[in-house]
Amino acid sequence: MSTANFGGRQQVGGNRMPKLYVWDIARRHIAHRPNAPKPKQPGVPHPYGFQGNPVVNEHLPVQADPSPHVQEPASAAAARTYQPPKEPVEVFGLPILPVTFEETLDEVDRLIAAREPNYFITANLHYAMLSHRDPRIAAVNRDAAFLVADGFPLLLSAKLRGQPLPQRVTGSDLIYALCERAAAKGHRVFFLGGAPGVADAAASELTSRYPGLIVAGVEVPPFRTLDAEENARLCKRIADAGTDLLLVALGQPKGELWLWENREALQVPAAVQLGASFDFVAGRVKRAPRWIQRLNLEWAYRMFGEPKRLGPRYVQDALFLARSASVGLFTCCRRKKPQRPANEAATPSENNQP
Repeated sequence: MSTANFGGRQQVGGNRMPKLYVWDIARRHIAHRPNAPKPKQPGVPHPYGFQGNPVVNEHLPVQADPSPHVQEPASAAAARTYQPPKEPVEVFGLPILPVTFEETLDEVDRLIAAREPNYFITANLHYAMLSHRDPRIAAVNRDAAFLVADGFPLLLSAKLRGQPLPQRVTGSDLIYALCERAAAKGHRVFFLGGAPGVADAAASELTSRYPGLIVAGVEVPPFRTLDAEENARLCKRIADAGTDLLLVALGQPKGELWLWENREALQVPAAVQLGASFDFVAGRVKRAPRWIQRLNLEWAYRMFGEPKRLGPRYVQDALFLARSASVGLFTCCRRKKPQRPANEAATPSENNQP
């Protein structure tokens, strides 16, 4: 909410009182009136509405349509017993946990063992750009159990800053490893989102690949806004299924926002938004060959495969990367520039007068 600046004592005429003093008297007089109208509270923006320019998303998301006066969930970071094993590394403003792929799986096991409502995030460059654009995502990142780096630009930026990350942890690879470990440990996995038929096909493929995998349920919400009652029923179905691991494909950042807002109602100890991973597993979208992945050019492969949908997204990501790099370079140059001590005398040329 914008506030007026009454810092200066402006005079109107000769001996008139300052405007600030007049305002204080009027405000106190109004406050003591018994029937004085209460000031209006600022409206709360729709929790899934974009601020600024729209961003191309992976999928059309499920959305709750809450009351305009709904309050943000209380912060869970301080209340939960789970704590990450390492201090995060700040990359593009995101607190990235410096862990390997196997260590990420271990942390998910720790989340499930803690039995507290939690979620984690696989963050790539696009998610970093969204975090800078949408101020609501700061709370999502703050309350997440941890974030891992799903993107080469994040690894490169961390390395250039002198805080290298050990490994890239991609959601497209993580979905297989999570289901393999869930099958071995008896964890119940719920699949939520994606286009019609995709989540079922992904669940079928993963149960065939990993015998013993327990599918707690599959839900494909309609591609429209869910009202509060529909959203509550969806959360209840997931909670009643005894879900240990919730895999979500609702698009960025709406999947992360939905998990953040509904984590208490879901009562799932480990949940994650995995983007297009359902499509890869189901075979609806072909993933880049391994040699392209090793060259960190998977983004280019995907863009050439879906230029109309992904082209605008990658242009925005590239612009964000360029701005971040220029700001980082400017900050680095300012730090390296030698500063003259305060008591050092000026040079003769600086004392010359024109």
